[in-house]
Amino acid sequence: MKKKINKKILSLEMSSEICSVSLLNNGTIHSIKKNCYLTHSKNILPMIKKIVNISKIKINQLRAISFSKGPGNFSGIRISNSVALGISLGINNNVKVIGISTLLIMAEQAWRKYKNNNIVIIFKSYNNNFFYYVKYIKKENFWINYKKKLLNKKNIMYKLNNLSKKWNIYSNKNIANVFEKKIKILHPTAIDAISLSILYLKKEKFFLN
Repeated sequence: MKKKINKKILSLEMSSEICSVSLLNNGTIHSIKKNCYLTHSKNILPMIKKIVNISKIKINQLRAISFSKGPGNFSGIRISNSVALGISLGINNNVKVIGISTLLIMAEQAWRKYKNNNIVIIFKSYNNNFFYYVKYIKKENFWINYKKKLLNKKNIMYKLNNLSKKWNIYSNKNIANVFEKKIKILHPTAIDAISLSILYLKKEKFFLN
């Protein structure tokens, strides 16, 4: 018998200047986002309060809380992690805390928007000389990924030049001119972490690192 998921999930995404919060309540997703440049800690709690009110649930009804665990803005990731853990500790119904890769959230967004199953994510790191590089394949609602690597421009160029045409390339920054390739820009958002959270719950896989 398949385990039924009580689908009340809060998701936080603060790996960039954009703060986004989504809440799934039995099939309906409400989302809000805001430019939080250097003000993540100031905005996150009011945003959570607002989304809980919009969704018409009580915070102690949550089944799970997910957050983007990086790579990305260190302060935003640290704050969302702390907030997720803090809320979970204050709830007595064994709420699960799920850390999800920012790169996987971007891959899920690429699939949601463009229905691409073969995805390359190039994520601009805070070291201007290096980029995160990872390949994802989506099969039967599950993601298969190749280990992410932190590479310099030369190494990424080599990989991109050897990609077959089935791969679609996405980045969090406009770096098409850097690599002379067609690269679409994505901004990771909490709404895409919701669908990934459901998959993690079904697999009963909970992790923080």
